[in-house]
Amino acid sequence: MIARTLLVCFPHVDDETPFVGTMVKHVQRGDRVVLVFATYGEMTSLFGDMSQEQIQKERQAHAARLEEIIGCETRFLGFPDAGIGTSREEALQIAALIAELKPDALITYNPVRGHPDHRHLCELLRDAITYARLPRLVAPASAHRERVAFYVTYEPASPYPPMYVDVTGQMEQIKAVMQIYADAYDWSVEGIVERRKADGAASGVEYAEKLSVMQGPQPAVDYLVRP
Repeated sequence: MIARTLLVCFPHVDDETPFVGTMVKHVQRGDRVVLVFATYGEMTSLFGDMSQEQIQKERQAHAARLEEIIGCETRFLGFPDAGIGTSREEALQIAALIAELKPDALITYNPVRGHPDHRHLCELLRDAITYARLPRLVAPASAHRERVAFYVTYEPASPYPPMYVDVTGQMEQIKAVMQIYADAYDWSVEGIVERRKADGAASGVEYAEKLSVMQGPQPAVDYLVRP
């Protein structure tokens, strides 16, 4: 089996939580998973009065734990938190990353999300995929002209069709990642487990992660109704 590359790109550490199981599953199959955070999330209020420099260190420490639990690589782009735009220069920076990694698939936020960082990063990634196809824009890296499947977070208001990933065998890692944020922010591990269980019930498995397809394969099925 050919190893594939999955690029998961979000603005802030902790945005990755909807897809921990999906990432773990790809790592377990032997794929390369690169988890990229566009910012250090330094504007958050989740750490109280902690300085921006201290927050950055906390975010980097959390990312290091993600590498251990998921088995992925992590990177930070260093964009300003609450300051991601949609400029050509920003898109070219991400295009260089795409040309380097040459991902087969990408996951990010749905563009209907309200936070500007979420919406803008999705737009930048879509532009960057196109720019990465142009050799003169990404030199000295070689252009990445292969089709990139593009997946986004599920949002009820989104026009993009939903899909599910069976993560029944990856719940241990999902809980471990959520424990990081339960300890730091007092988030609920049980709430995430119940959400995965509900998505599993909707898709015929025990636990699942739900996302939407913006651009990707739509395989044929044998029947419209399960036997």
